[in-house]
Amino acid sequence: MTSGSTGTSTASAVAVTKRSPARDFAVLALVAAATLLWEVLVTRLCALRLAFHYGFLIVSNGLLGMGAAGSLLFALRPRIAAAPDRWLARFAIAALVSLPLAHLWMVRFPIDPDLRVDSLASLPSFVLYNLGAALPFLTGGLVIGHLLTVHAGRIHRAYAWDLAGAAVGAVLCPLLLWSLGAAGASACATALLAAGAVLAVDGARLRRLVGGVGVLALAAAPVAEQALPVPSSNEIRYKRGQRVRLGDEKVYSRWSALSRVDVYRVAPEERGMFMDEPVVTDAPEEQLFITQDSSADTFLHDFTGTPEGLANLRLSLYGLGAEVLAAESVFVIGAGGAADLWGAVEGGARRVKAVELNRQIVDLHEDVFAERSRALLERPGVEIVHAEGRAALLRETERFDLLQMSGIDTWTALASGAYMLAENFLYTVEALGDMFAVTGPEGAIQVTRLSGEVEVLRLLGVVHEAWRRVSTARFEECVAVVHAGDFASVLCRKVPFTPEQLARLEAYVERAGMGLDHGPGRVRGGVVEAFVRADDKAAFQASVPSRIDPVFDDRPYFFHFNRFLDWAGARELLNAPASQVQGNPLFVLVQLAVATLLSA
Repeated sequence: MTSGSTGTSTASAVAVTKRSPARDFAVLALVAAATLLWEVLVTRLCALRLAFHYGFLIVSNGLLGMGAAGSLLFALRPRIAAAPDRWLARFAIAALVSLPLAHLWMVRFPIDPDLRVDSLASLPSFVLYNLGAALPFLTGGLVIGHLLTVHAGRIHRAYAWDLAGAAVGAVLCPLLLWSLGAAGASACATALLAAGAVLAVDGARLRRLVGGVGVLALAAAPVAEQALPVPSSNEIRYKRGQRVRLGDEKVYSRWSALSRVDVYRVAPEERGMFMDEPVVTDAPEEQLFITQDSSADTFLHDFTGTPEGLANLRLSLYGLGAEVLAAESVFVIGAGGAADLWGAVEGGARRVKAVELNRQIVDLHEDVFAERSRALLERPGVEIVHAEGRAALLRETERFDLLQMSGIDTWTALASGAYMLAENFLYTVEALGDMFAVTGPEGAIQVTRLSGEVEVLRLLGVVHEAWRRVSTARFEECVAVVHAGDFASVLCRKVPFTPEQLARLEAYVERAGMGLDHGPGRVRGGVVEAFVRADDKAAFQASVPSRIDPVFDDRPYFFHFNRFLDWAGARELLNAPASQVQGNPLFVLVQLAVATLLSA
């Protein structure tokens, strides 16, 4: 949707302007650029203040402001017709004032980041937050709708300028975020509106005043982020029953088009490791805590000179596959803090290749905190590549003993229901097939997800569907399911596990204090093993109240666990932890109610 969506609703009652069409089109393009820049920026602000998916909801509600602008223009058409140029100046100044106010509102408004969609108590603040974000859409829509109406006879040219400006704004936002941060990008959007207002207003004195505002906004852009940073939670839960306290110990922060990456120093008493059970408390190595959009957490360990720290990897899922399979080569999707790489190396792998989507994470290892990863990356055969996981799989020509992927998604959107309409092409049958394709004839994949029963069963279903396309063995002889705390790993080979590998698996699980939900050669009971051993897996999946059937590229909604018409179950699980359920249909309906309220 472009900023020109207000259309020509004010009809023909507006008189023809006396101004130059070229000047009006320049105003139109500048305001469209600023409005689209703001539209993209809102998603980034919400990723820090609330959760990533709420940004899209607030943008959609904000666009109602453009519809409201059309309605307001229609209601004011007799007055506007009498002095169209004067009203254009008023609208342009209103847009100039509204954007920095809206940015301040979104950064400082005290909204609870743990918004509960089933609580009426949190609804008023959320509606107010939406209204503040919508203000620039309303005022920008007034300028754009007015000019499209005034130049209805030249609508093809006017709309072309509108689209061109919108395109420039959409491109500018990620570029400005990288160099200036959110506040700097907002200041540049304000400068664009000031430039448009200079062209829209009459009178030399007023133009100098408006132009001065634009110059001040540009001058402030390089330092605005330091003066008005977007706050994130200073206390982030990363383990059941534990918290890492953040805030004053931030040592790095930078925006990009993908996220804002913050790095915090971890106090000795707060050090730990993901994907282990019981919790590793003896962590002698120095640690940094990396968050992306105040979530997507990972530790950056400095294992240099701390063999006892490396030993902790053998108490976590990071080292499971490499050690159990005695893998010589490992391909990792999602480098993160490099725990998977360290685990593979500690497990005996000589060749480790990791792909990482976020360039900033690669920079942390190679440049910003290079001293912590140097001992790893300087090893022959170890590398981190900046690439998207699925695309990297399709281009890969080397074959590996093990492909490893540990919890790859953004925790920012893990509120119940967030993935209802989100796509994830790393957890589809075709994606798992691509993973098997980069492994050798006896290769394996290890996929780690949250250990909620429903999520593990769906992951197993996807793995099985991909596995049966590359193997003729018995599935229960080729797969093991290990859980450690809040996480579970599915380790699946193309061929059956050997007796030596099974012995190492049993020893690993016992030493680390983990649980083995299924392992070849022994009946343990439980729903996970029941699924693995089921002859008719489709019938088993259909019998479960939640959706655990395989997902494919044409419907890649791995996290949609609820059946849409199961309202009773959806109500019960509406605010359940992400480790239990995601993709709640009531989440979408609650947001529809909020949008309806804002429309009214």
